[in-house]
Amino acid sequence: MDYELTIDIDETSLRDLTKYFYKLYVFKGSIVDNSKGEPLVWQCYDKKEYGQTSKISWSEKYSAFISTQEIADEVTFSSITTKEIYLDQKVSVDPKGNLLPPSDGQKGCIEINNGTSDTNYTCGICQQDRNNNMVPMCAFPLLRGTQDTIIPIEKLALYFATETVNTGSVKEYATGKGIIIDLTGLNQRKVYYELGDGWKTTDSGVPGIPFEPGADLSSLLFTVKSTAEIVKLAQERIARKI
Repeated sequence: MDYELTIDIDETSLRDLTKYFYKLYVFKGSIVDNSKGEPLVWQCYDKKEYGQTSKISWSEKYSAFISTQEIADEVTFSSITTKEIYLDQKVSVDPKGNLLPPSDGQKGCIEINNGTSDTNYTCGICQQDRNNNMVPMCAFPLLRGTQDTIIPIEKLALYFATETVNTGSVKEYATGKGIIIDLTGLNQRKVYYELGDGWKTTDSGVPGIPFEPGADLSSLLFTVKSTAEIVKLAQERIARKI
């Protein structure tokens, strides 16, 4: 399925945001069985890339990744090994640190398995961005002999900030006033932003959840469940066609 989020910005606010070089940061959510992960900057728009009305669009195209880089705030996962993957598939790391071709996995999930006995990795999912690039959007520890189970979901976090953080970088805490938008079961949503008042949804969907600077992004974007609970939830999502 293809998705689209329309962002309308107050005219005066747009003038001030661009004058002071604010960037729009976008993050995506997941349901996971590993509580030690962190979100990564998925998309970033500088002042020339957003306007009074802007659209963020994406599709359900994923790749799994592994890296020997460790998770730490603002670390950019630039050295990664990737493999295209779909929901219902599992990918494994071989003893040489390669990702094997995906095999059948748990329905509705993406599974990443560390088949080594002596090497720990970081793993996660990349999702296609507006330029058709596969960009890492989440990262989790993948210890030797363990497996992470992930359901990527259509939950976004948005905020404006002046700092420069590369896409694919860990971001533990928000540096701007933002909003969580849920597109589960929908393919289009609309949101409005005004300096001072902040963000609000302007459609008939579930109201967005606002957050303040300093908010813990992982708690906003990740739903942590046991593997058994994720399997059950995946079955429910398939039955509901979401």
